[in-house]
Amino acid sequence: MRLAGLLLLLLAACGSLVPATVPPQLAFTPGPPISFEDNVVVLDNWRVPVPPDWIVVKNSTAEEALRVVLVSPDKSLLITAGLSPLDAPETDTEGRMILLEEKLTQEGTTLYLLGQALPEHSDTLEVVWEEILLEIAS
Repeated sequence: MRLAGLLLLLLAACGSLVPATVPPQLAFTPGPPISFEDNVVVLDNWRVPVPPDWIVVKNSTAEEALRVVLVSPDKSLLITAGLSPLDAPETDTEGRMILLEEKLTQEGTTLYLLGQALPEHSDTLEVVWEEILLEIAS
């Protein structure tokens, strides 16, 4: 009985630790969210496939048009997809170079794509790039 009373007292004390309302930083997260359907990122009316085991990183601020980066498991390849023109250095800090660029337009919306790879992985990037473009077009 004492144990039950002690547990009840402990639960009552912990109740004050949980806020009664959602904190402002959680109630309002600025910027558009990333939407996923299966292994596809949805950007407006565009569906960008995510290769198996790749990571998706949101890379835009609240004030910018939505932009995501698809990162290969070994981080040697990056594919950036966005709803506004993409600006990236010719070579990033990891040595990945811009190798491929594409601009697609449908129903008044433009999708910008940028492919970057370490020089020794350029062939792999081209294969993945073509697969993604084919899936976007279908």
